[in-house]
Amino acid sequence: MKNALLTFVFAACCITAFGRSAMDRWPALKSFHEVIAATFHPSQEGKLQPVKTKIDELCSRAESLTTAPKPSEYNTPQVDAAIAKLNKNAKELKVLITKKAPDAQIKAKLATVHKCFHEIVDMTVKEE
Repeated sequence: MKNALLTFVFAACCITAFGRSAMDRWPALKSFHEVIAATFHPSQEGKLQPVKTKIDELCSRAESLTTAPKPSEYNTPQVDAAIAKLNKNAKELKVLITKKAPDAQIKAKLATVHKCFHEIVDMTVKEE
């Protein structure tokens, strides 16, 4: 748990220090961040109601990463593949929620979606 907390703090610092400008230039990424933050962080405290009520919005904003314009420097096959992976996992999360899967499964899949988001953010940081 301590390692997970340290990893989260480090990732948050990276986003604050480096990723912010990427998110400011890529509105769809910033928009997705708003929803993933509002759903993932409560889940770490065992609160899954936010993701259960916002799953349609989360999926919609994940899809917008595919369709909305992105800065040209992020228009790469690697970023596109990471976005596709994020969308796939978001859709799988929606299926779990719709089928009323056990909370542990929903929490694990949400963590995967969050990880996919950070993979995209990491790609933008490396480009900065």
